Amino acid sequence: MDGQPINCIDADVIEQLRTTLLTADGMAKSAVNRFMATLKAVLNSCVPTHIPALPRIQMFKLPSKEPRWLTPEQFRALRMHLPKHLQLAADLAVLTGLGMRSMSQLTWDRVDLEKGTAWIPGAMMKDGNPICLPLSPEAVATLKALRELSPKGNAVFQWHGK
Repeated sequence: MDGQPINCIDADVIEQLRTTLLTADGMAKSAVNRFMATLKAVLNSCVPTHIPALPRIQMFKLPSKEPRWLTPEQFRALRMHLPKHLQLAADLAVLTGLGMRSMSQLTWDRVDLEKGTAWIPGAMMKDGNPICLPLSPEAVATLKALRELSPKGNAVFQWHGK
């Protein structure tokens, strides 16, 4: 493939590259798939200007892995190495099940500590549906600690006012 014009890349050349990466270069199948995904994106940007159509790029079938969760002991060990504001963020994530995007964009005007609820707009949720999240007493205590840590500003998660 070295030195060849892009329009010479076809399914056979791609398959040869895939095999070489796996055998001669010793890449894992998952690494070869990531490489092929990048190649596909590059070639896709060349259609139709430089190549007439995207050649078939075969991916390796990988076994699906079971989801993995931290044990309480692993979480406590991880938490010990975090600064206070990130400890609180990790605590709230575990207590509520919220994802990073929903948490990082959470604002105080959407949190009611008295009622123990938080409102997450649909734009912040993966499925696009808004939710009213009931907060446990532990989650309310975590949010109060976050407010004490950063008393100014509307963002729940901030550091030095940002």
